[in-house]
Amino acid sequence: MPLSTQYYTLCKRVVELRKNLLPKSFDAMGNYTPEVYDKTRGFVALVHAEIEFYIENLCLEVANYSVRNWHTSRTANSVAFGLHSLCYSGWGELGKRPEKLPDPTNQICIEARISDALKQYKQIVDANHGIKEDNLKWLLVPLSIRLSSDLDPNWLTSMSNFGVHRGGIVHQAGRINQPPDPKSSLNFVWRQIIPGLKRLDVRLKSLI
Repeated sequence: MPLSTQYYTLCKRVVELRKNLLPKSFDAMGNYTPEVYDKTRGFVALVHAEIEFYIENLCLEVANYSVRNWHTSRTANSVAFGLHSLCYSGWGELGKRPEKLPDPTNQICIEARISDALKQYKQIVDANHGIKEDNLKWLLVPLSIRLSSDLDPNWLTSMSNFGVHRGGIVHQAGRINQPPDPKSSLNFVWRQIIPGLKRLDVRLKSLI
């Protein structure tokens, strides 16, 4: 199955950020100037933002397509079913209900109910801030993705670790005792994050 345009755009963007922010060659002893460390912090923060945008954008594409497909063909699909189920169970299966979600109309018409579910999901995606496992749970489970069996648990851990790493950089800035190593940061993204995103891309595209 071909990968999404969003996936290729993400990879291209990571390459651009590597070129713009990280040194052309890495020091064997891991000794860098404060400027290099600051740029590495920028690399981590911006790659995190690109990954977050990529996942949210692709999830919305899948949700919109599946609901539109239901309206036009009335063909049952797992995404529409998942959105409807969580909307009318109050999202309690995923944790505390997010604030200010639009209340469902409780109409009998199934089209109206699924439209309600999509509105709520869009607001959940819009309110998302992060790529940790808990963030992914809210984004993916409504689309019928099972975190425990459809995704690699090691990758989920890596995503959470990257989210924590980014949080430390953004919220502590120069007060971080251990500056981020540019080579390690780059390798972590390409070896621990991107392969799992590729598998997720295939899984999400299979729903369209």
